[in-house]
Order: sequence, then C-alpha cells, then structure tokens
Amino acid sequence: MTDVAKALKNARDILNADGGHAHGRSRGACLITRQALESAVEKYIEAVYGKIDQPSFTTQLIVIEQMSLDKPAQHALARRIAWTWSALSSACHAHGYPLEPTHEEVERWIQTVEEFSRSPQSA
Repeated sequence: MTDVAKALKNARDILNADGGHAHGRSRGACLITRQALESAVEKYIEAVYGKIDQPSFTTQLIVIEQMSLDKPAQHALARRIAWTWSALSSACHAHGYPLEPTHEEVERWIQTVEEFSRSPQSA
C-alpha cells in the first residue's frame, strides 16, 4: 500500500468513525485528503519530469492539465483534480460559519484522489 493509499484510508477512517464528536471529522478528513493529493501530484510530476525545484502547487496542477490536453479522459481527470484541490483547500480552513463539507462531498473527493493516484504516471 502506497503512502497516498494509506493517507486516503486514514481520511476515510476518520470520516466514518463512530462515537466521539462528529464536528471536525469532515475537516480532518479533508486535510489528510489534500495532503495525499499533493503527494500524488508531486509523484506524478516527478515520474514525468524528474525532480523539479520547488514549483508552486498551482503550477504543478497547470502542468498536469497541459500535459493531458491530447488525452480527453486524462484531461478531464486533471481538471477534476484541480477543482478537488481547491474544494479541499477551502474545506480545510475555518470560515465565519460552521458549515463543514458533507460526508458525501468528502467521500467523492477521496475517490477522485484515489482515481488519480492509480493513474499510470503517479503509480
């Protein structure tokens, strides 16, 4: 099991945990999922280009999207990954209102990261 897969399992375990306080579970799962996504993207970029000296994460997302322009299915996944990262980033931060992402939203984001991490270059 890869580090990304372990992190996503931990995120899902937190999301689905019984007992204790439900408040904060979604946000905690989002934080772990975002870290797993960032790791998967870094591994993907490294597999294709080798080690790159500290590009911003937004730059890495743009590179992945541009690399996939001629492959519609991969391009759609690259766009979903960028959107998912944005949604996870928003969910990880406290806001002036206590609304957390729903269980279904977080589960869908975890599934998107799992799909990306299973793609050929990120394996």
